[in-house]
Amino acid sequence: MSALLTQTARRTLAALAALAAIGLASCQGGQPAPTPTASPTGSKAAAATPSPAENGTAERAAAAAAWLAQNLAEGSHAQYEYDGDMWSDAGLTIDAMWALVAAGDLAAAGRAGAWLAERQNAIDYAGDGEQAAYPSAMGKLALAYLTPGVEVAPGHLSAEQLADAVAARLAPEGRFRDISEWGDNSTPTGQAFDIMLLVKLGRLDRLSADSVAGLIGVGCEDGSYPIMFDTDPPCVGDVDTTAVVAQALLAAGQAQAAERAFAYLVEAQTASGRWQSFGADSVNSTALAVSALSCLDSAQAKDAAALGLQALRDWQLPGSSAFPAADGVEGDLRATAQAILGLTGASYLELLAIPAP
Repeated sequence: MSALLTQTARRTLAALAALAAIGLASCQGGQPAPTPTASPTGSKAAAATPSPAENGTAERAAAAAAWLAQNLAEGSHAQYEYDGDMWSDAGLTIDAMWALVAAGDLAAAGRAGAWLAERQNAIDYAGDGEQAAYPSAMGKLALAYLTPGVEVAPGHLSAEQLADAVAARLAPEGRFRDISEWGDNSTPTGQAFDIMLLVKLGRLDRLSADSVAGLIGVGCEDGSYPIMFDTDPPCVGDVDTTAVVAQALLAAGQAQAAERAFAYLVEAQTASGRWQSFGADSVNSTALAVSALSCLDSAQAKDAAALGLQALRDWQLPGSSAFPAADGVEGDLRATAQAILGLTGASYLELLAIPAP
Protein backbone atom coordinates (compact mmCIF):
# COMPACT_ATOMS: atom_id res chain seq x y z
CA MET A 1 0.00 0.00 0.00
CA SER A 2 2.83 2.41 0.75
CA ALA A 3 4.20 1.86 -2.74
CA LEU A 4 0.82 2.76 -4.19
CA LEU A 5 0.65 5.90 -2.12
CA THR A 6 4.13 6.91 -3.22
CA GLN A 7 3.20 6.33 -6.84
CA THR A 8 0.07 8.43 -6.41
CA ALA A 9 1.95 11.27 -4.78
CA ARG A 10 4.48 11.37 -7.64
CA ARG A 11 1.69 11.26 -10.22
CA THR A 12 -0.26 14.06 -8.55
CA LEU A 13 2.76 16.36 -8.22
CA ALA A 14 3.70 15.79 -11.84
CA ALA A 15 0.12 16.40 -12.92
CA LEU A 16 -0.12 19.66 -11.04
CA ALA A 17 3.03 20.95 -12.72
CA ALA A 18 1.79 19.89 -16.14
CA LEU A 19 -1.64 21.40 -15.57
CA ALA A 20 -0.10 24.78 -14.89
CA ALA A 21 1.96 24.51 -18.06
CA ILE A 22 -0.77 23.55 -20.53
CA GLY A 23 -3.72 25.49 -19.15
CA LEU A 24 -5.95 22.58 -18.15
CA ALA A 25 -8.69 23.61 -15.74
CA SER A 26 -10.57 21.45 -13.26
CA CYS A 27 -13.76 21.44 -15.32
CA GLN A 28 -15.32 23.78 -12.79
CA GLY A 29 -16.31 26.31 -15.45
CA GLY A 30 -19.45 25.65 -17.37
CA GLN A 31 -19.52 27.26 -20.78
CA PRO A 32 -17.13 27.60 -23.70
CA ALA A 33 -15.50 30.98 -24.11
CA PRO A 34 -17.90 33.84 -24.88
CA THR A 35 -15.66 35.38 -27.53
CA PRO A 36 -12.70 33.53 -29.10
CA THR A 37 -9.43 35.37 -29.01
CA ALA A 38 -7.33 33.38 -31.48
CA SER A 39 -7.79 30.90 -34.31
CA PRO A 40 -7.90 27.23 -33.38
CA THR A 41 -5.29 24.84 -34.67
CA GLY A 42 -5.17 24.43 -38.43
CA SER A 43 -7.19 26.42 -40.94
CA LYS A 44 -10.35 26.77 -38.89
CA ALA A 45 -11.48 30.37 -38.48
CA ALA A 46 -12.61 31.69 -35.12
CA ALA A 47 -16.29 32.51 -34.66
CA ALA A 48 -17.29 35.49 -32.56
CA THR A 49 -19.88 33.67 -30.49
CA PRO A 50 -21.63 35.66 -27.74
CA SER A 51 -22.11 34.30 -24.25
CA PRO A 52 -24.82 31.67 -23.63
CA ALA A 53 -26.91 34.27 -21.80
CA GLU A 54 -26.74 36.58 -24.80
CA ASN A 55 -27.43 33.99 -27.48
CA GLY A 56 -30.19 32.14 -25.65
CA THR A 57 -28.26 28.90 -25.33
CA ALA A 58 -29.71 28.19 -21.87
CA GLU A 59 -33.20 28.56 -23.29
CA ARG A 60 -32.30 26.29 -26.18
CA ALA A 61 -31.03 23.64 -23.74
CA ALA A 62 -34.21 23.89 -21.67
CA ALA A 63 -36.38 23.50 -24.78
CA ALA A 64 -34.38 20.47 -25.91
CA ALA A 65 -34.68 18.99 -22.41
CA ALA A 66 -38.46 19.44 -22.52
CA TRP A 67 -38.60 17.48 -25.78
CA LEU A 68 -36.30 14.83 -24.32
CA ALA A 69 -38.42 14.37 -21.20
CA GLN A 70 -41.61 14.14 -23.25
CA ASN A 71 -40.11 11.44 -25.47
CA LEU A 72 -38.91 9.08 -22.76
CA ALA A 73 -41.12 6.00 -22.44
CA GLU A 74 -43.51 6.51 -19.51
CA GLY A 75 -41.55 9.70 -18.87
CA SER A 76 -38.73 7.68 -17.34
CA HIS A 77 -36.55 5.72 -19.75
CA ALA A 78 -35.25 5.43 -23.29
CA GLN A 79 -36.29 2.70 -25.69
CA TYR A 80 -35.27 1.52 -29.13
CA GLU A 81 -36.98 -0.66 -31.69
CA TYR A 82 -35.47 -3.96 -32.81
CA ASP A 83 -37.11 -6.58 -34.97
CA GLY A 84 -40.52 -5.06 -34.40
CA ASP A 85 -40.25 -4.94 -30.61
CA MET A 86 -39.38 -2.11 -28.22
CA TRP A 87 -36.44 -2.62 -25.87
CA SER A 88 -35.31 -0.54 -22.93
CA ASP A 89 -31.95 1.24 -23.19
CA ALA A 90 -30.50 1.92 -19.75
CA GLY A 91 -27.27 3.42 -21.09
CA LEU A 92 -29.17 6.01 -23.10
CA THR A 93 -31.45 6.58 -20.12
CA ILE A 94 -28.38 7.59 -18.11
CA ASP A 95 -27.33 9.97 -20.89
CA ALA A 96 -30.82 11.46 -20.85
CA MET A 97 -30.78 11.79 -17.06
CA TRP A 98 -27.46 13.63 -17.16
CA ALA A 99 -28.76 15.93 -19.89
CA LEU A 100 -31.84 16.74 -17.85
CA VAL A 101 -29.66 17.53 -14.82
CA ALA A 102 -27.46 19.79 -16.95
CA ALA A 103 -30.55 21.62 -18.23
CA GLY A 104 -31.95 21.98 -14.71
CA ASP A 105 -34.96 19.64 -15.00
CA LEU A 106 -34.29 17.66 -11.82
CA ALA A 107 -37.85 16.31 -11.62
CA ALA A 108 -37.56 14.56 -14.99
CA ALA A 109 -34.02 13.46 -14.13
CA GLY A 110 -35.34 11.95 -10.90
CA ARG A 111 -37.87 9.86 -12.80
CA ALA A 112 -35.08 8.47 -14.96
CA GLY A 113 -32.98 7.81 -11.86
CA ALA A 114 -35.84 5.95 -10.19
CA TRP A 115 -36.24 3.73 -13.26
CA LEU A 116 -32.51 2.99 -13.32
CA ALA A 117 -32.63 2.06 -9.62
CA GLU A 118 -35.27 -0.64 -10.12
CA ARG A 119 -33.71 -4.02 -9.43
CA GLN A 120 -34.43 -5.77 -12.71
CA ASN A 121 -33.54 -2.76 -14.82
CA ALA A 122 -30.18 -2.50 -13.07
CA ILE A 123 -29.48 -6.23 -13.46
CA ASP A 124 -30.48 -6.26 -17.12
CA TYR A 125 -28.04 -3.43 -17.80
CA ALA A 126 -25.06 -4.09 -15.53
CA GLY A 127 -25.44 -7.74 -14.54
CA ASP A 128 -26.06 -9.20 -11.11
CA GLY A 129 -22.36 -8.99 -10.21
CA GLU A 130 -21.95 -12.75 -9.90
CA GLN A 131 -23.32 -14.73 -12.82
CA ALA A 132 -22.94 -11.74 -15.11
CA ALA A 133 -20.97 -8.53 -14.61
CA TYR A 134 -20.43 -5.77 -17.14
CA PRO A 135 -17.94 -3.25 -15.68
CA SER A 136 -18.49 -0.71 -18.47
CA ALA A 137 -22.16 -0.56 -17.52
CA MET A 138 -21.55 -0.87 -13.77
CA GLY A 139 -19.34 2.20 -13.64
CA LYS A 140 -21.77 4.32 -15.61
CA LEU A 141 -24.72 3.13 -13.54
CA ALA A 142 -22.92 3.86 -10.27
CA LEU A 143 -22.10 7.38 -11.47
CA ALA A 144 -25.77 7.83 -12.33
CA TYR A 145 -26.68 6.90 -8.76
CA LEU A 146 -24.13 9.42 -7.47
CA THR A 147 -25.20 12.31 -9.71
CA PRO A 148 -25.66 15.50 -7.68
CA GLY A 149 -29.24 16.71 -7.69
CA VAL A 150 -30.74 13.25 -8.20
CA GLU A 151 -31.61 10.99 -5.27
CA VAL A 152 -32.03 7.29 -5.99
CA ALA A 153 -32.67 4.23 -3.85
CA PRO A 154 -31.02 1.31 -5.68
CA GLY A 155 -33.05 -1.87 -5.60
CA HIS A 156 -30.05 -4.09 -6.26
CA LEU A 157 -26.44 -2.92 -5.80
CA SER A 158 -25.56 0.50 -4.40
CA ALA A 159 -22.99 2.74 -6.07
CA GLU A 160 -20.36 1.55 -3.59
CA GLN A 161 -21.24 -2.09 -4.22
CA LEU A 162 -21.09 -1.52 -7.95
CA ALA A 163 -17.63 -0.01 -7.45
CA ASP A 164 -16.65 -3.19 -5.57
CA ALA A 165 -17.88 -5.27 -8.48
CA VAL A 166 -15.97 -3.12 -10.96
CA ALA A 167 -12.74 -3.47 -8.97
CA ALA A 168 -13.21 -7.23 -8.79
CA ARG A 169 -13.20 -7.42 -12.58
CA LEU A 170 -9.78 -5.79 -13.02
CA ALA A 171 -7.43 -8.06 -14.96
CA PRO A 172 -3.62 -8.02 -14.47
CA GLU A 173 -3.13 -6.03 -17.70
CA GLY A 174 -5.23 -3.19 -16.25
CA ARG A 175 -8.55 -3.79 -18.00
CA PHE A 176 -11.96 -4.25 -16.39
CA ARG A 177 -13.33 -7.39 -18.05
CA ASP A 178 -16.84 -8.82 -18.29
CA ILE A 179 -18.31 -11.97 -16.86
CA SER A 180 -20.60 -12.86 -19.71
CA GLU A 181 -21.78 -15.74 -21.85
CA TRP A 182 -21.08 -13.46 -24.83
CA GLY A 183 -17.42 -12.89 -24.02
CA ASP A 184 -15.74 -9.66 -23.02
CA ASN A 185 -17.36 -6.57 -24.52
CA SER A 186 -15.87 -3.91 -22.27
CA THR A 187 -14.82 -0.67 -23.98
CA PRO A 188 -12.38 2.20 -23.45
CA THR A 189 -15.35 4.52 -22.82
CA GLY A 190 -16.64 2.14 -20.17
CA GLN A 191 -13.20 1.93 -18.58
CA ALA A 192 -13.08 5.73 -18.52
CA PHE A 193 -16.35 5.86 -16.59
CA ASP A 194 -15.01 3.17 -14.23
CA ILE A 195 -11.93 5.30 -13.55
CA MET A 196 -14.05 8.40 -12.96
CA LEU A 197 -16.18 6.42 -10.50
CA LEU A 198 -13.17 5.19 -8.56
CA VAL A 199 -11.66 8.68 -8.49
CA LYS A 200 -14.94 10.08 -7.17
CA LEU A 201 -15.03 7.47 -4.41
CA GLY A 202 -11.30 7.83 -3.63
CA ARG A 203 -10.62 4.22 -4.53
CA LEU A 204 -8.49 4.38 -7.66
CA ASP A 205 -5.24 3.59 -5.87
CA ARG A 206 -6.61 0.56 -4.03
CA LEU A 207 -6.81 -1.51 -7.19
CA SER A 208 -4.74 -4.63 -7.74
CA ALA A 209 -3.48 -3.39 -11.12
CA ASP A 210 -3.05 -0.05 -12.90
CA SER A 211 -6.32 0.58 -14.72
CA VAL A 212 -5.16 4.01 -15.91
CA ALA A 213 -2.08 2.55 -17.60
CA GLY A 214 -4.30 -0.13 -19.08
CA LEU A 215 -6.43 2.57 -20.67
CA ILE A 216 -3.55 4.75 -21.85
CA GLY A 217 -1.96 1.69 -23.42
CA VAL A 218 -4.69 1.35 -26.04
CA GLY A 219 -4.38 4.96 -27.20
CA CYS A 220 -3.41 5.81 -30.76
CA GLU A 221 -0.22 7.68 -31.71
CA ASP A 222 -2.16 10.90 -32.33
CA GLY A 223 -3.50 10.97 -28.76
CA SER A 224 -6.94 9.62 -29.64
CA TYR A 225 -8.65 6.46 -28.39
CA PRO A 226 -10.49 3.75 -30.35
CA ILE A 227 -14.06 2.60 -29.79
CA MET A 228 -13.02 -0.93 -28.83
CA PHE A 229 -10.08 -2.44 -27.00
CA ASP A 230 -9.08 -5.30 -29.27
CA THR A 231 -8.90 -3.76 -32.73
CA ASP A 232 -6.58 -4.63 -35.58
CA PRO A 233 -3.94 -2.09 -36.66
CA PRO A 234 -3.94 0.68 -37.60
CA CYS A 235 -5.31 2.31 -34.49
CA VAL A 236 -8.28 4.50 -35.47
CA GLY A 237 -9.32 7.18 -32.99
CA ASP A 238 -12.92 8.02 -32.19
CA VAL A 239 -14.00 11.51 -31.12
CA ASP A 240 -16.74 10.36 -28.72
CA THR A 241 -14.45 7.89 -26.97
CA THR A 242 -11.56 10.34 -26.82
CA ALA A 243 -13.76 13.05 -25.30
CA VAL A 244 -14.74 10.77 -22.41
CA VAL A 245 -11.28 9.24 -21.94
CA ALA A 246 -9.64 12.68 -21.85
CA GLN A 247 -11.76 13.62 -18.84
CA ALA A 248 -11.02 10.35 -17.06
CA LEU A 249 -7.27 10.86 -17.60
CA LEU A 250 -7.53 14.38 -16.25
CA ALA A 251 -9.38 13.16 -13.17
CA ALA A 252 -6.76 10.45 -12.65
CA GLY A 253 -3.93 13.00 -12.67
CA GLN A 254 -2.55 11.94 -16.04
CA ALA A 255 -2.08 15.45 -17.43
CA GLN A 256 0.28 14.54 -20.29
CA ALA A 257 -2.00 11.84 -21.72
CA ALA A 258 -5.04 14.07 -21.15
CA GLU A 259 -3.34 16.94 -22.99
CA ARG A 260 -2.68 14.74 -26.01
CA ALA A 261 -6.30 13.55 -26.06
CA PHE A 262 -7.63 17.11 -25.81
CA ALA A 263 -5.20 18.24 -28.53
CA TYR A 264 -6.57 15.51 -30.81
CA LEU A 265 -10.09 16.84 -30.24
CA VAL A 266 -9.06 20.34 -31.28
CA GLU A 267 -7.26 19.03 -34.37
CA ALA A 268 -10.17 16.79 -35.36
CA GLN A 269 -12.65 19.66 -35.65
CA THR A 270 -13.67 20.47 -39.21
CA ALA A 271 -13.77 23.95 -40.72
CA SER A 272 -17.54 24.03 -40.17
CA GLY A 273 -17.04 23.74 -36.42
CA ARG A 274 -18.42 20.20 -36.39
CA TRP A 275 -16.76 16.94 -35.41
CA GLN A 276 -17.26 13.72 -37.33
CA SER A 277 -17.95 10.06 -36.61
CA PHE A 278 -17.09 7.46 -39.24
CA GLY A 279 -16.44 10.22 -41.76
CA ALA A 280 -19.78 12.01 -41.34
CA ASP A 281 -20.71 15.13 -39.36
CA SER A 282 -22.10 14.06 -35.99
CA VAL A 283 -24.22 15.88 -33.42
CA ASN A 284 -23.07 13.43 -30.74
CA SER A 285 -19.39 13.86 -31.51
CA THR A 286 -19.67 17.64 -31.71
CA ALA A 287 -21.55 17.84 -28.42
CA LEU A 288 -19.18 15.54 -26.53
CA ALA A 289 -16.14 17.39 -27.85
CA VAL A 290 -17.57 20.77 -26.83
CA SER A 291 -18.46 19.39 -23.41
CA ALA A 292 -14.97 17.95 -22.87
CA LEU A 293 -13.20 21.09 -24.05
CA SER A 294 -14.83 23.06 -21.23
CA CYS A 295 -12.05 21.50 -19.13
CA LEU A 296 -9.45 23.66 -20.90
CA ASP A 297 -8.43 27.24 -20.28
CA SER A 298 -6.40 27.71 -23.47
CA ALA A 299 -7.61 30.16 -26.12
CA GLN A 300 -7.27 27.45 -28.77
CA ALA A 301 -9.64 25.10 -26.94
CA LYS A 302 -12.08 27.91 -26.18
CA ASP A 303 -12.17 28.88 -29.85
CA ALA A 304 -12.86 25.28 -30.85
CA ALA A 305 -15.62 24.98 -28.25
CA ALA A 306 -17.22 28.24 -29.40
CA LEU A 307 -17.24 27.05 -33.01
CA GLY A 308 -18.72 23.75 -31.90
CA LEU A 309 -21.40 25.51 -29.88
CA GLN A 310 -22.47 27.49 -32.93
CA ALA A 311 -22.58 24.28 -34.97
CA LEU A 312 -24.87 22.71 -32.37
CA ARG A 313 -27.17 25.73 -32.46
CA ASP A 314 -27.42 25.41 -36.23
CA TRP A 315 -28.35 21.73 -35.88
CA GLN A 316 -31.27 22.28 -33.50
CA LEU A 317 -34.64 21.69 -35.15
CA PRO A 318 -36.79 24.84 -35.16
CA GLY A 319 -40.11 23.18 -34.40
CA SER A 320 -39.38 20.63 -31.68
CA SER A 321 -36.07 22.06 -30.36
CA ALA A 322 -34.72 18.50 -30.54
CA PHE A 323 -31.59 17.45 -32.40
CA PRO A 324 -31.44 15.01 -35.32
CA ALA A 325 -29.14 12.03 -35.51
CA ALA A 326 -27.45 13.70 -38.49
CA ASP A 327 -28.74 16.37 -40.86
CA GLY A 328 -32.24 14.95 -40.57
CA VAL A 329 -35.64 16.40 -39.82
CA GLU A 330 -36.68 14.31 -36.83
CA GLY A 331 -35.49 14.51 -33.26
CA ASP A 332 -33.28 11.72 -31.91
CA LEU A 333 -33.03 10.84 -28.22
CA ARG A 334 -29.31 10.18 -28.14
CA ALA A 335 -28.37 13.19 -30.24
CA THR A 336 -30.59 15.45 -28.15
CA ALA A 337 -29.25 14.16 -24.84
CA GLN A 338 -25.64 14.67 -25.91
CA ALA A 339 -26.39 18.03 -27.53
CA ILE A 340 -27.76 19.37 -24.25
CA LEU A 341 -24.40 18.68 -22.60
CA GLY A 342 -22.74 20.64 -25.38
CA LEU A 343 -25.19 23.53 -25.15
CA THR A 344 -24.74 23.82 -21.39
CA GLY A 345 -20.98 23.27 -21.58
CA ALA A 346 -21.22 20.69 -18.78
CA SER A 347 -18.33 18.26 -18.68
CA TYR A 348 -18.77 14.90 -16.98
CA LEU A 349 -16.33 15.98 -14.29
CA GLU A 350 -18.36 19.06 -13.49
CA LEU A 351 -21.75 17.40 -13.82
CA LEU A 352 -20.76 14.47 -11.59
CA ALA A 353 -18.61 16.49 -9.15
CA ILE A 354 -15.52 14.40 -9.88
CA PRO A 355 -12.39 16.10 -8.55
CA ALA A 356 -9.45 16.77 -10.85
CA PRO A 357 -5.92 17.70 -9.65
